[in-house]
Amino acid sequence: MKKIYTLISCLVLAIMALGMNVNASTGRTIISVDKVVAGEESSVRVPVKIMNNEDLVGATITIEYD
Repeated sequence: MKKIYTLISCLVLAIMALGMNVNASTGRTIISVDKVVAGEESSVRVPVKIMNNEDLVGATITIEYD
């Protein structure tokens, strides 16, 4: 009877372990912007870099300039 109990317990634990999502985070998400200099009334492209992205799906970015 003890062998059957042990076998059933192992099967239940294995089934439960298969249903789990395991996420190991390697660090936090880092968003960086390169420094850019532009003249008056000129168009500028500013590279935005996202590093260590694991869960970022979308974002709202506010740009302020002077």
